[in-house]
Amino acid sequence: MINVGILPLEVMVHRIRPHKVIVTLHNSTKFRCQSDTRPLWKFNNGPLPANHIIGEFMKGRLISELKLYNITQSNEGIYSCEGEDKFGSFKQNATLIIDSKLNNCKYSRTPCS
Repeated sequence: MINVGILPLEVMVHRIRPHKVIVTLHNSTKFRCQSDTRPLWKFNNGPLPANHIIGEFMKGRLISELKLYNITQSNEGIYSCEGEDKFGSFKQNATLIIDSKLNNCKYSRTPCS
């Protein structure tokens, strides 16, 4: 006897991309979260820093894009995309790392002394 399983027609996958970003100071980066509902973005389980913009667009499903600009050391940490839909709650994390080794005169927007 062969047992055949039936997969549900609706399978929910929530994604945040990329999972890890390494940037230098004063640059910008973005994270994208894919879901069926409008997600809530958080930074280190709290409010987002002031230097952000959130945009949304449809590409089969809702894509929410968090853009951080003029990045400072205080932007380093965990960014979360979370929410609820008919399948339950979801939370995806991504890490932003500031690479201070690259932050020298070559990459600086301020004059070097």
